[in-house]
Amino acid sequence: MSLAQQPLLRKERERLAKRQEIVNAARQVFAQKGYDHATLDEIAAKAEFAKGTLYNYFDSKETLFREIVSAMLDDLARIAEVAMEGGGSLRERFLRYATQTMEYHKKNEDLQRILARELNRMQLEVGLVPIMQRLRGIADILGSALKKEINKRTIVREEPTELAFVFLGMVHNRTLRRSFEGKGLSEFEPEREAHFLVQLFFQGCEVA
Repeated sequence: MSLAQQPLLRKERERLAKRQEIVNAARQVFAQKGYDHATLDEIAAKAEFAKGTLYNYFDSKETLFREIVSAMLDDLARIAEVAMEGGGSLRERFLRYATQTMEYHKKNEDLQRILARELNRMQLEVGLVPIMQRLRGIADILGSALKKEINKRTIVREEPTELAFVFLGMVHNRTLRRSFEGKGLSEFEPEREAHFLVQLFFQGCEVA
């Protein structure tokens, strides 16, 4: 690597770091205020940047919102890929996926609030079709593992991606509901909850 290249790489790292700080600040403000009441001024103040700096990275509040949703879906897809690529039985891999997904939601509870509050806006601003396509991609990852067991006739003969959607719904609905009960996810136990959901799911779809 030449000396001429090093400052460019450093500048790019600094730019990416600033961009992430803005996204993190927007997440906090959206979670606290809701999308309608959040302002770019508040997001800039939370990120400790001038408002003009925000416009170097995002041209609107809508663009920031889309970035948050897209990053969340990227994270969830990576969790699914890693869980299914790991060793172990199908139950063990689904347990790994459910546990890690719930741990992600517990660690990022502000995303849970944004998801629940702004579900209708997500459909309008981001678009329902792109969101469903991304979720189907996650379901396809789980469905590929299910398909192998369906072919072995150890799992009921259902369309594997649709069966995977059932499990996705169980995991995400469980964390969403708990997030808005009492103390939120502060006392939520992802591993215990994952064991319960995996047992429930496989009791319903394993061939006796």
